Amino acid sequence: MARHAADRVEIRGGKNPKKLGNKVARRLQGMLRVGVQPNERLGVKVPVEDGLVAICVPSLFGGWDVVTVIREEEAG
Repeated sequence: MARHAADRVEIRGGKNPKKLGNKVARRLQGMLRVGVQPNERLGVKVPVEDGLVAICVPSLFGGWDVVTVIREEEAG
């Protein structure tokens, strides 16, 4: 999880970024397994909890990075 994303988790949700990061990873795996399609910027919106949505993008080194966490109403 990017430092910016961890900061957003603390500010917007008051949650522990490490625990939330694990939850995002599990949910993203499940979403990819069932064929979720990334948006035009290659981002995937992963609903987490309490109205938070993690924005994940492919990592330069393989896998996925959480770049930010927003409130569900901001996700559109």
